[in-house]
Amino acid sequence: MFKHLILFLFLSYSLFGQAYIRPDQKTQNNDLRSFKNYFEIRSLEKENYSFKLNVINNDQYIVIYGQDNESLRVSADVSEKIDNKYVSEFIKMKYSMPRVSKGTCFESFELVMRGEKQKICRDEIKKLKIVEEIIASLEAIKSSKK
Repeated sequence: MFKHLILFLFLSYSLFGQAYIRPDQKTQNNDLRSFKNYFEIRSLEKENYSFKLNVINNDQYIVIYGQDNESLRVSADVSEKIDNKYVSEFIKMKYSMPRVSKGTCFESFELVMRGEKQKICRDEIKKLKIVEEIIASLEAIKSSKK
């Protein structure tokens, strides 16, 4: 009797478990373990003006331009140079360059580095120049690949 009950429960779980799987339904593989966002620069003034460096499966590096997700694959050497420059400048801006004015901050850029965020105000001229240099280097990579 107990064996029949176990067999019945096993078969019913197997049968009802299959009822929720539909072959016509597409599945997504958005496995976040294989996708990492190294850094992001996003303009808070201009729409669709952002830059990201992402890595997929620890060996494919992609620079994403704008919200349109126009992407460009880059080599590991190029991505390492970009990332090292960004990290050093991010740390320098966040910890070595104090905020200039004490008044209202009209945010111009948001910088993200591996979860750590920083906002750059319009009146922080030195920081804006550094951000523009980083953006120019990313744009140069885009134009050299065309």
